[in-house]
Amino acid sequence: MLNTKYNKYVCAIVFLVALYGCANSPIIEEDLPFEFKVFNATDMELRLVNKETGEKIDLKSGEFTDVESTHTIYSHTIEPVASTTKTIERKEEQFQGGGTYYKIVAYKDKLRYEVSGTASTVDITYRDYSGSTVQFTDVSLPHTITYDFVTSDFAYISAQNNGESGTVSVKVYYEDRFKDGATSAGAFVIATASAGLD
Repeated sequence: MLNTKYNKYVCAIVFLVALYGCANSPIIEEDLPFEFKVFNATDMELRLVNKETGEKIDLKSGEFTDVESTHTIYSHTIEPVASTTKTIERKEEQFQGGGTYYKIVAYKDKLRYEVSGTASTVDITYRDYSGSTVQFTDVSLPHTITYDFVTSDFAYISAQNNGESGTVSVKVYYEDRFKDGATSAGAFVIATASAGLD
C-alpha cells in the first residue's frame, strides 16, 4: 500500500498532466464558421472577397447579405466593382430589435467645412480632425477645409465678415452628408455651424 506522501506526489503529477492536456487541446469552436450580416449603404456595387478562400460576393447598393467566415468581417476585403476615388469604410451598427450588422459606407471626404459668400475676406475658427481649435485670418472666399481621418466626435466652424457689407455662409459635411449650416449678412457678422459626428 502506497504511503500518504507518495500518494500526494502521484496526485500532483496526474493533475499537471491533465491541466497540460486541456491547455493544449484544440478549440473546435475556432474552426466553426459563423455568419454576419452586411449592408451596402453606398451608391455603388461592391465586391466582398474572402481572404482565406478567395470566394467573392457581389452586393448591390441598398442590399443586405449574409457572409460566412471563421473570422470577422475583417477577413474580407471590400472593393468597388467600378473604379472610384471614394473611401470605403465598414461600421458596426445595431438593429432596432437587437443584434448587429456591418454597414458599408463610401465618401469623398470624412469631414468637410465649406465657407462661401460675397464678403471680401473672413476670419475662420474651427475644430480640426482631433478636436483642436484652429484659426485663420483674412481668408478669401470660397474656402474649403477637408479631412480624410477624424478622431473628434464634434465639428464646429465660424466665419466672421471682415468688411462692412457682404454675406458669409458656413456648412459642415460628414462623410459627404450635410450636417449643419448658416448664413449671415452685413457688417462684421458671424456665421456658425456645428454638429455631432455620427
